[in-house]
Amino acid sequence: MRQDIDIVLKAFDVFVFPSLYEGLGIAVIEAEASGLKCVVSDNVPKAVDLTGNVRFLSLNDDMNKWYDELINNKDLKDIKNSLSSYDIDVVVDELCNIYSSK
Repeated sequence: MRQDIDIVLKAFDVFVFPSLYEGLGIAVIEAEASGLKCVVSDNVPKAVDLTGNVRFLSLNDDMNKWYDELINNKDLKDIKNSLSSYDIDVVVDELCNIYSSK
């Protein structure tokens, strides 16, 4: 049994859990405790939504619905926008400016 789940979960942007059968949903609760938005199957008990950050989708839904849920997630859009400034060309220009100014 892993003892570093909290560390692993902190590396995630979102927690996706398309479970066929789920008794307690402990993994979802751990993800919520790490502050993650969760997109889970409706087979997961509703009681796991302790933070309001859990979105339940049916496994019978089209895969595009799951995809759309992830893509349209406001927090993920914010992350994507933040990462856009880490384009290699932008970083190279910034480094050149730093080295030129010294």
